[in-house]
Amino acid sequence: MNGGSWSLGSETVYFYSVAGQKLGTYKIQLNVPPPGYGNPSMSFGQLETRVWFGSRLVALNGNPVVPDRLGSNGKYYPYGEDRTGAPGNDEERFATYTRDSISNLDYAMNPYYNNVSGHFLTADPRSGGSVNNPASWNRYAYAGSDPVGNMDPSGLDWCPAGAGSDICEYMEGLPSDDPGGMCVEAAWTFGFSAIDGACSGMEMGLGTVGLLAEAAMEGEMAQEPAPPPLCSIDVFTRGVPFEGSPANHTYVEISDPALGIDDVLEGGPTNPHNPVSRKRATWGNLIGYTDPIINGTITGGLKGTNPVTNRQLLSETGGADVCDNVSALLGSVMAYNAGTLVNYAPLPNGSTTFNSNSFTYTLLNQIGLSGAATTALGTWTPGWGQLVPGL
Repeated sequence: MNGGSWSLGSETVYFYSVAGQKLGTYKIQLNVPPPGYGNPSMSFGQLETRVWFGSRLVALNGNPVVPDRLGSNGKYYPYGEDRTGAPGNDEERFATYTRDSISNLDYAMNPYYNNVSGHFLTADPRSGGSVNNPASWNRYAYAGSDPVGNMDPSGLDWCPAGAGSDICEYMEGLPSDDPGGMCVEAAWTFGFSAIDGACSGMEMGLGTVGLLAEAAMEGEMAQEPAPPPLCSIDVFTRGVPFEGSPANHTYVEISDPALGIDDVLEGGPTNPHNPVSRKRATWGNLIGYTDPIINGTITGGLKGTNPVTNRQLLSETGGADVCDNVSALLGSVMAYNAGTLVNYAPLPNGSTTFNSNSFTYTLLNQIGLSGAATTALGTWTPGWGQLVPGL
């Protein structure tokens, strides 16, 4: 009894997506007062929210999350022991696993994993191994005893670090007692670049030669494996499409072929309009637009936005570092849109109002490109140099 009323035990409720991803955590509290002191009441409290992009967690409680190629949030030693920046327990931490607060073990979908010993607590249900791959005989091993080059999302079998969920699931469905055959079949289905780093030449064996010869004769794949796709971040500027306006609008195009990302990110008002014909209309809030590019053509977007015809300010192309920045930018926009939006103004003051150029500048400032873009501007760009709160 507390203050003349009875408070019954609360319940914590978890919501998951159809893919098994946790979307939110909520607390339900039932309060029943003594007779004559009012009616029972029930309260609901939000404890946590999550935003996913495909299989990647991109925002937690409105804050961007940028996992590495193993799916880890935070910094860890190779087998998962904490280094720096790790989130709390009962959260996704090392290599997509959830760290249990009671046992301090990592939950790996099927078994539990001990990051101190670097082994699962239960044996892989499959039997057998290969003389070409001695690590395959250890049914408790994590990621084929290669924690840098491999990952093991389900705890049942390894797949290449950074591989998509489809490749991991496919390789888990192949017989692990023949690693060479497993690698050859996965290479035939997804291409050699998809399994690079997971299958050594010893494991592939003579099957590689036969596979390449057969594919070359049938014309089904090139004799040389294709290089891994590169990610890119491009910044553009264009004039504001209103008669007599000398101002310019900026935006960012991001691309990550491995994740199927090719989008334009730009800020704009929630109530876009022509200020000449609708002088008294309000602009609303500043929101982030995510406009996909399909077959080279932008879908949606604000009037005048077109990477094909607009002036490019700078371009950055590269591998893992640039790909991580692409995911970070997309996660920042999604997290901002899910939070509190700031007020929009064409000529913002930088404290209570912001605009599309403030939006672009804030994104580039996160990844260290704002300085280079500032040098390349050369035209009047109101709002540039202002950092948008919450983005």
